[in-house]
Amino acid sequence: FPYFLPSAVVAAFTMICFLAILLFLNETLPRKRTQEKSTALADETLDVPENAVEDAPVPMRSLFVPSVLIPVANFACLATLDIAMWALQPLFYSTPIELGGLGFDPVTIGFWMGSFGIVNGVLQVIIFAPLVHKFGPKVAFQCSIACFIPIFSLPPITNIIARQHGINWLVYWSLTFSLILTVLMDMANTCMLIHITAAAPNKRSLGATNGLAQTTVSIVRAFGPAAFTSMFAYSLQHKLLGGYAVYVVLVTMSVFSLMLSFKLPESAEKRVY
Repeated sequence: FPYFLPSAVVAAFTMICFLAILLFLNETLPRKRTQEKSTALADETLDVPENAVEDAPVPMRSLFVPSVLIPVANFACLATLDIAMWALQPLFYSTPIELGGLGFDPVTIGFWMGSFGIVNGVLQVIIFAPLVHKFGPKVAFQCSIACFIPIFSLPPITNIIARQHGINWLVYWSLTFSLILTVLMDMANTCMLIHITAAAPNKRSLGATNGLAQTTVSIVRAFGPAAFTSMFAYSLQHKLLGGYAVYVVLVTMSVFSLMLSFKLPESAEKRVY
């Protein structure tokens, strides 16, 4: 069972995270009984002004407005590109050079993907907060989305280099550059969560707004891997655009996603509840 150890490590880490959340995080929504008791006591002792009453949750249909749908659409585009990248990356690494990949063995693939995890974990802690504080979540998101364009442009270029010269320093330079771009791209997820939170009409609609966004993204992530890996195989089998048609499609989608990001509001960070 060659994959048991890494799978067991991931499962154990997931369980640790679950237990940490269960035991150490406090629920932000007060219990109904406590809330009713506090409300009754307040009604007996205080005359609460009208503007002090907490906003009620808005109906679900009220979320289908541009101020909410634009961030949700951006989140869906991000999820589409993100799942496509992670589905195609191991395929590109493992596919033989003559068929459009790099022909890496499992150890080499694990090294590059593991390197991303380490570098990403360190740099996100160091650079994310200062960048968002200086430029704002919209600009940071746009820069992250723009990284998809070279990320999806590099595999065909890298494969062409490998076909002509073998696995040399140019290939490793290209992979390193792609890794750096992927780390920068990964900031987009946190930036988008800021925008989704800010898009909620009020504090008590945060759950519905996030639910709408996560449902949309979950649908994309359910069908994305099968769709893009099939597109990858079809491109290679029929030599569409030299076997690189899937990357042309993804670069086009990246450009569209970047254009859509300009519709996001400028002041999302200030509206986060």
